[in-house]
Amino acid sequence: MFLSQRATQAEYCDQPELLLSEVASHYGQLARINRWLLAADPFQRVLARWLGRANVGDLSIAAL
Repeated sequence: MFLSQRATQAEYCDQPELLLSEVASHYGQLARINRWLLAADPFQRVLARWLGRANVGDLSIAAL
């Protein structure tokens, strides 16, 4: 029954009273964890397959 329903509790980083520097630090830590766990790997493989390896060598995707 692991993750059988979506959590409704706000995450710690969503607290409005946090300083911008604290939020940036939390997202930096999250980025390190995601790199360590290779969280982007499935997306990177799919994009390479869709766009072709030659087209994704220096691809950069930015959030708006």
